[in-house]
Amino acid sequence: MPGFIVNHAGCGMNTEGLRVASQGIASFADIDRIMGKQAGFCLGPFELLDLTALDVSHPVMESIYHQFYEEARFRPSPITAATRLAGGLIGRKAGEGSFTAM
Repeated sequence: MPGFIVNHAGCGMNTEGLRVASQGIASFADIDRIMGKQAGFCLGPFELLDLTALDVSHPVMESIYHQFYEEARFRPSPITAATRLAGGLIGRKAGEGSFTAM
């Protein structure tokens, strides 16, 4: 199976979280809160993306997507590539969160 198991599992949480946010169903903060309080994760998808930084996370998402022959469920979100990564909003290591406040 392509990707480390943590990257593979995290990819699902991240891509679905990004899809929910892009459709306006819930905010980044609401999704993080739900995944933490209701689903029991230590970090929500956007807290995790801010911690790992998009310059690392987005290429991992792209790699997994391509290794699964462009299967739609693994497609990276335009939010990470076009909006945040291209604008230099990569996460905490750059001194600010891309999705969450520091």
